[in-house]
Amino acid sequence: MRGIGIGRRLLEDQIERAKTAPVSLITASYNQAAPSLYKNNGFSETARADAVAFFENGRKHEWVLLTRDAR
Repeated sequence: MRGIGIGRRLLEDQIERAKTAPVSLITASYNQAAPSLYKNNGFSETARADAVAFFENGRKHEWVLLTRDAR
């Protein structure tokens, strides 16, 4: 159910709850929809770390830390 705005609405709700505090989140590098959603909402990539492959196909991926400054 991608493309109907659920992720955007959930993210906006969490940003609103944070008020003026900074917000951080972690996503997997294989989640191709995530970067544009987060960057369009003021997040920037802060760090990456190798993740342990736990899927059946053993696909290598990274954890991506994104942060949004206090507003």
